[in-house]
Amino acid sequence: MSPKHTHVTIHLEDKNFSFDVDGDKKVLPFEFIKDSCWKKYYVEWLNPFAHREAKYVFNWKQYGNENRACGEQFVKLEQYMPFPGPITPLGYKPWTTLAQWSYIARPFPGTIQTNDVICHCYYPEQFPAFGTLTFEIKGPDPWCTGM
Repeated sequence: MSPKHTHVTIHLEDKNFSFDVDGDKKVLPFEFIKDSCWKKYYVEWLNPFAHREAKYVFNWKQYGNENRACGEQFVKLEQYMPFPGPITPLGYKPWTTLAQWSYIARPFPGTIQTNDVICHCYYPEQFPAFGTLTFEIKGPDPWCTGM
């Protein structure tokens, strides 16, 4: 039986993601990538229903410095599905974005930026292993998708 709901909480200060899948809880430490423009935290979750290397990647990333007014944040669920054969066809795309939201905690004054949580895509039929999905970010600028 597929779950009805998955709630992902990203604890920025504790450096982990917690997953609540219909009351079954799991906490995983996140991996970290940072460059001059982005910082990104992510957790990989193997897809038990697909190719052995297939996985879901839950991630949070922020553009710009968190102290700047326009540090836009994103949460995303992606799926990695490598081609099962020995030769990958031209044009095959192993990565798919299944759900994505963004948020700007401190919009830059005088622009069209807002502090609304914006859903860029949400395809729950593509991730039945998780049911409906919500994200909550806990840190200096907390927010949630509330979907």
